[in-house]
Amino acid sequence: MSCWSITAVKSLLSCKTRLAHCLPQRRRVELVSDMLGHVLSVLSRTPGVDRVAVVSPERLALPVPFVALADPGAGLNEALTAAALEARQRGAERLVLVHADLPLLEPEEVAALIEASRSSGLAIAPDRHGRGTNALCLSWPPPIRFEFGPGSFSRHLAQAAARGLSPSVVRLPGLAFDLDEPDDLNCWSGLGEEVLSS
Repeated sequence: MSCWSITAVKSLLSCKTRLAHCLPQRRRVELVSDMLGHVLSVLSRTPGVDRVAVVSPERLALPVPFVALADPGAGLNEALTAAALEARQRGAERLVLVHADLPLLEPEEVAALIEASRSSGLAIAPDRHGRGTNALCLSWPPPIRFEFGPGSFSRHLAQAAARGLSPSVVRLPGLAFDLDEPDDLNCWSGLGEEVLSS
């Protein structure tokens, strides 16, 4: 069963605006680029992931192994839905949707998410606060709509329950830790002084 990962990233200049009073724009762009590079590297090293795709409104300079998918410009969930359909048209039978801002992510955590999805067809990785969804793994056709954003974890669970599904919930450190808020900067031990002080 061919498994594709899909990671969405907004225009780099518009990313992480909630960190604007902590980091200047140039540093935010560097931070987003570094985290995206880390996530893509992890996905490319994850057993069971056959293709690694990125959906973005920008024409990102991606290395050859990665697949660039077009963003129709109607929002995150619409972009992921369009990307999932294109991946399916190219042969994907299982999808792993992973956010681009997971600086602690490890290949074995993504592999655990994939494995957890095999029984029910759906695995969900919530953020560390238990409110958002940082990753989904599902078989085709998707058993739920993508509803990423604030409060998405409960919405995804509610959709699954309405369809009689019992999704696997995967709570692992690298999947749970997303870097969105100033408090997240303080919690991220890997963030160097050069980023904060420049």
